[in-house]
This record gives sequence, structure tokens and C-alpha cells, in this order.
Amino acid sequence: FIDRDRSSNPTRYCAFMTPRPPAHPSHSNAGEPEPRPHPRRNLLYARRWRKSRVSQYLLSMNPEDLTQPRTRRSAGCLAKLKAESKRSYVLYEHTTDTKLRRELAVAIYSHERAAPDTVFEPKMEVAVPSATRPASGNGRWTMAEPPPGSRGETLHAKMGKIRCIGGQNSTYGDHITIMADRPPPRVWDAYNDARDPILSVKNFSLFFNLPQDRSRRAAILQDAGEGGAEALAKLPLLKMTKLSRDLYEVEFRQPLSLLQAFGLCISRFDTKQAE
Repeated sequence: FIDRDRSSNPTRYCAFMTPRPPAHPSHSNAGEPEPRPHPRRNLLYARRWRKSRVSQYLLSMNPEDLTQPRTRRSAGCLAKLKAESKRSYVLYEHTTDTKLRRELAVAIYSHERAAPDTVFEPKMEVAVPSATRPASGNGRWTMAEPPPGSRGETLHAKMGKIRCIGGQNSTYGDHITIMADRPPPRVWDAYNDARDPILSVKNFSLFFNLPQDRSRRAAILQDAGEGGAEALAKLPLLKMTKLSRDLYEVEFRQPLSLLQAFGLCISRFDTKQAE
């Protein structure tokens, strides 16, 4: 879950876990005692950096780092989210040497409304380094190395090249995973009505993005097979749902980590989407 604290200036965000979803007021019956609050475990904090002209957010496990200068931040300071333009965000690994920092995720937004009777254009498209696991099946997932011969290129530049040729998850497919949102009607299919989601432009679901190029798309679907292609189309990799005014539920899965998922959700809060 993500809790948005508007009383803080600037707004502060907190990612936390709880054994059960917080009860929604519409599910409580009159005359019944209020359920006991479940303990929550705060995991990550984020806050916009005041002294920057562009949107920059610091992500840390320690809330005190959000107000400290760079030299006084603890080891719990993990990443920085930066708006490279009005429609693109990059999540960087936090390090004192900017030349060695890695790009953990890139998010590109489209603020234009699709024309009637046209193919849906994703309003949110995300690129992350692919996750790999030891051949034995045991051990931790690790981020894939950059593609051969492209170490000088940024993840943001590679994503632009992939989108230009329509090679999503085909070009650099072993190293970069591309995700995109779906048309609004489909976004609500997988939601659980018992949690009473609220309509909001901040709600989104990211799915494995098939190539825009038809020949590349056919090759991926053929390799995946009938069952694999259906799984690619229906399994959301990241989903954020509004439950109340300042409470959001977040679900994510491999290849995303908690840090990447939290950073991408913060970018969604910062950007402005067309209704």
C-alpha cells in the first residue's frame, strides 16, 4: 500500500505492508464495533526535493533522509526519481558518484488523447532492466547486464530507440523489459470489487508490452505458444488502485522490485493525466 501524506509540505509518500487490506468505510455496518487496526510495517518513504526546478524525489528506508543534505544521508537512501522532461521520468540508483549510478527504471507518459477509431496508444510505457536468476532456480534475482556494445547508451536512450522501431521486448529483449498500460475498460477487469476501488486517473495496470511491429509481434507470440501468449496478455506486472482519498493499493511481480514499483507509482502521482 502507499499512503499519501498531504499535511507534509511537500507531500510525503510511504509504502507499507499490512496483513489485511485496511477496511473501507462502506463495508462497515452501523452499530458494529470498529475492527482493530492491523499493524503496518513501513518499508519506503519518498518526498519531492524542494530546491530543484524539475521534479526530483528521494526514496529512502529512513524518513529522516528526506530532509537531510547528501553528505548526511544514511545507507538506507536507495534511489532518486527525476523528471527528465514533462513526460519522462528516470529512477536512478542513489550513489555519491553520478558516473557510476545505474538506471533502475524509465517511465514515459503520453498526455494526448487518442483520436476516435484509432489503435490505442499507451498513456504509460515503462522500461526496466530484465531480471535473471541462477540456472539452478535458487538464489536471488539480479538485474541483467547492459546489451553488448551499448554500455555508453542510457536506458532512456535505448527505450527511445526501441519505441521508434516498434521492437518492444524484441530488441534487447534479454536485457530490457518493456511494459505498458491498457485501455481504461480493460484496466478494471482484474480489480477485486470487495476492496471497493475508486475511479481515478492515478489508477493503472502495466502489462507485458508486445512489439508494435507486426512481424516482431508474431514472432514473440509464436515462441510463447497459445498458453504463454494468453498469460502475457492477462497478467499485470504492476497495478495501482485507489482505495480512499490518500490510500492506494499496489501489486507487483517479477521483474519489478519493491523499489522500482514504488518509484514508478510516485511518477504517476507527479504527472498529470488526461481524463
